[in-house]
Amino acid sequence: MADEKKTILMADDADIVVNLGRALFHREGCEVITAMDGRAALRLCQERSPDLALLDLRMPGLGGDEVLAELKADPATADIPVVIISGNSRPEEETRCRAAGAADYLTKPLRLEDLLRRTSELLRIPIRRHVRVPIRLAIAAAGDRDGALEGETRDVSEGGLFLATSTPLKVGDELGLCFRLPYQTRDLEVTGRVMREVPAAPSRGFGIAFVDPSPEVVDAISRFISGQAG
Repeated sequence: MADEKKTILMADDADIVVNLGRALFHREGCEVITAMDGRAALRLCQERSPDLALLDLRMPGLGGDEVLAELKADPATADIPVVIISGNSRPEEETRCRAAGAADYLTKPLRLEDLLRRTSELLRIPIRRHVRVPIRLAIAAAGDRDGALEGETRDVSEGGLFLATSTPLKVGDELGLCFRLPYQTRDLEVTGRVMREVPAAPSRGFGIAFVDPSPEVVDAISRFISGQAG
């Protein structure tokens, strides 16, 4: 991670996209400022000069392409990299936005991996190997374990999860975990290893890395993550 904290503006009138973006980039160490319409996005760009602006093409007030035009016409904001996010993939629309100065053009449903990768390229910052999506899921012990394990996730990725629990665990512990993703009809079971502890009241938090997860677990989590920003 670069020493200087990067600021990202995320402008979209859909709460789910803005909230996911905020959680995603916060985890990468970036400051995230948000707007729900084009005029607010333009004002924030003028006031804060973010390192990157992610603009939905269709927003109330001003569309992302109109905000882009305003930014590029003003010497004070012309150098802000702008990524346009669109609900369609019309080639002529992408060509028009790129010609107007857009650094990139992404289409929905967004793949969070693609969004992180492109953002890291534009800002020249490293990213995590696995995209983590914030979600609270009830989690319990799977297989043989002395004592009950009760808790819930704070986020999940193909490589692991963050577990909030009052159950005493130590770094290096391996345990069987059982949880169910939204819209699934059966539980997933996987072995996890405790990699780090984050003390917090009233319950502790632990970073868990999956140990040799099955293809079924990886595929289920991957499909869940890919569908979150649609």
